[in-house]
Amino acid sequence: MLRLRQLILGGQMRLPTEQKLEVQLSLANENYFSLRGVIDFTDNALDPHTGTLRARATIDNGSLLLLPGLIVRCRMPIGSARTGLFIPEEALGSDQGQRYLYVLNDKDEVVYRRVSVGVQMSGWRFVEGELTKEDRVIVTGLQRVRQGQKVAPKVGTQYADSLPVQDKPKQAVEAPAKSLPTPAS
Repeated sequence: MLRLRQLILGGQMRLPTEQKLEVQLSLANENYFSLRGVIDFTDNALDPHTGTLRARATIDNGSLLLLPGLIVRCRMPIGSARTGLFIPEEALGSDQGQRYLYVLNDKDEVVYRRVSVGVQMSGWRFVEGELTKEDRVIVTGLQRVRQGQKVAPKVGTQYADSLPVQDKPKQAVEAPAKSLPTPAS
């Protein structure tokens, strides 16, 4: 609730009276949120034991897919979508509380760039707005580079373990399990 209040006060999110809050549902056998609806009721008090707020959503069920007792996953996007990129956590440096990256310009010279960071997921950090997909970020050897230094960049590789399951190469997902030898009795 505090996060929502901060977003509203910061102007990044509108109050529910100004717009309908969207809710998205995913069935138990789906990996995506296929159903959409809007919140039409919210309770005026938090449950002090669980910290939850009761809400009700109206969802179009013209296909009669939703049945009583069906288990679904629900999410409510808050705020507006942000633009940015996920970069490896080890590419970030910290300078008196400010986060920064080293990127390369078109002449392969090191450029110091302060960035705003967001959420962290599995060793990756979201960097908001300051990077484009064309930027080349220095990931290793941060202690050896300096602003304006000319370097010979090497393109790194992304490990399959860092990708979500649905994005992994087919052979990485469908590799046969290796069996261990059974101990002699």
